[in-house]
Amino acid sequence: MVVRRLQWKAAAMPEQVRSLRRTVATAAVEMGLDPGRIDHLQLALSEALSNIVLHAYGAAGGEMRVDLERDEDELRVVICDDGPGLGARPVTPGLGLGLGIVATASDRCEIATQPETGTRLTLVYDLG
Repeated sequence: MVVRRLQWKAAAMPEQVRSLRRTVATAAVEMGLDPGRIDHLQLALSEALSNIVLHAYGAAGGEMRVDLERDEDELRVVICDDGPGLGARPVTPGLGLGLGIVATASDRCEIATQPETGTRLTLVYDLG
């Protein structure tokens, strides 16, 4: 059962990353995240949101969304886009380093992706 949920939307533009990162991190602490873990959350948010800006939409642009959900034991940060999904990039092979950084900056990380329906990245932080 979700005790509390907050949602944000922003244009997938570089200047939106810092503002959204700061807003979500502040709300996460207010919802129970240990302030000593805020740097990890901000790092994960920076990487995930920057990936959306750089890879999800291209020149067409689009939207990035962040949901913050808290229940009794966990804080979940869900980051979504409506881009083409994950895949190897033609310029640089592989998925890069960003997702590895995101995964190590959270207690658990789940990625769901579908072509033409985007990517959903869920970061979980234990509150206990």
